[in-house]
Amino acid sequence: MIARNYFYKFYSMPITKEGEDATIKLTIDVTFEFLASVENIDMNVENWDLLIIYTIVQKLDQELKRLLETSQGVSPDIPKL
Repeated sequence: MIARNYFYKFYSMPITKEGEDATIKLTIDVTFEFLASVENIDMNVENWDLLIIYTIVQKLDQELKRLLETSQGVSPDIPKL
């Protein structure tokens, strides 16, 4: 039940739009709080980087996604937090 609450909060983050600094900060804070919380209940998050990054990217508006993709370029490497 506790883990479900952590996951709910993480996956319920609002869409982040360009110029909304408070929402960007909230996304970062909620993400790190989520990871710390699930680690505290002995869930291994060591290999969750790609899943977390994918989830965060889905919470970006189209303009921020475009900016992220442009800045990252094409890389064969799996992204890390």
